[in-house]
Amino acid sequence: MVKTECQDLIFKHLIEMPASNCIFCSTKERTTGRSRLFLFFQDRDRIYRRNGLKGTWEELSDQEGSRSLQRKVENILLKRNIPCYTSLTAVV
Repeated sequence: MVKTECQDLIFKHLIEMPASNCIFCSTKERTTGRSRLFLFFQDRDRIYRRNGLKGTWEELSDQEGSRSLQRKVENILLKRNIPCYTSLTAVV
């Protein structure tokens, strides 16, 4: 499990996947410029971050950080202040 800081992230775009009840989120770290990818599983209240070096998805361990990310994504979905897309097919 990994920790992340929501304040250090610039949200680039979201893809809602209603058939899978999850949201894919692309971000960029403000200080390093590195891309960070997240998967939000809404029905399980779990958030995963992509580890490109290992080729895996790692669950966020920090509950406070996870809640902060979830609130940020909910706010973005309400305001639509970054590109937000919807996928009509299920992820297998």
